[in-house]
Amino acid sequence: MTQKHFNWIYAALFCVFLLTRYVIFPVTTIEFKKRLAFDSANGDVIIADGDSRSLIVPAQRSLVPVDRSTTYPFMKISINNTIYRCGCYFPPCNSKQFFNNYLANNNVITQIEILQINRRRSCLVLKMNYLGGHYNIYDDAKYARYLLNDSNLKKIEPGNNGVYRLIIYHFIAFFYIMFTKLNIENRHK
Repeated sequence: MTQKHFNWIYAALFCVFLLTRYVIFPVTTIEFKKRLAFDSANGDVIIADGDSRSLIVPAQRSLVPVDRSTTYPFMKISINNTIYRCGCYFPPCNSKQFFNNYLANNNVITQIEILQINRRRSCLVLKMNYLGGHYNIYDDAKYARYLLNDSNLKKIEPGNNGVYRLIIYHFIAFFYIMFTKLNIENRHK
């Protein structure tokens, strides 16, 4: 292979890196902080997608028993046919027993207040009325300050995105090292 071929390979690897970081599995960025409140009494339709949550799988050799129905605190919420990707740290959001039956209407939220942080509609659920329960992160001021910290708001993303990004970065590094080695060997011939 010639140097021109290697340059094209390096350019392709760089494009894969950019696509991974900014398009396919984007890193959450804070562009603004905007509070939005929705209420079904005002005609808003708020439906949580329980299937968008991923299970937290404990290590097999763990000495601590973990409930297998615990989920990662991220879910898609459809508000007036607009999808928001929210971090939800209330007990119903962390359990597979809730938001799972469309026919029983247990995926409908009656009232919600969210903090939207970017144009991709990443958000944090601040208040929620669900199945007669009233949940509010401000009930515990210390925990609310912790969740509203910018470093924690950047962690609002699907549970597997960070893992997928890391896997792709490892493949990119592997191919970069492999093609660099081939390029050096090719030059010494």
